[in-house]
Amino acid sequence: MEFVLMLFLMFVGGKGTDTTAYICDSPNAKKYHLNTTCRGLNNCTYRIKKTTVAVAKRSGKTICRWED
Repeated sequence: MEFVLMLFLMFVGGKGTDTTAYICDSPNAKKYHLNTTCRGLNNCTYRIKKTTVAVAKRSGKTICRWED
């Protein structure tokens, strides 16, 4: 039963909070990205920082519209 629940959460639960996320390290950046090749990161003139979705959300970032 636990295995079924775990599978359900993996496939239906959406993007997990421990998933890797990428953010532009600019003070004005508002979005996080799931891939370094996301179109939304093209305008980043600062460094791109690797983090998790949970950390990105806690810092007020929302998912990039190209990722959703």
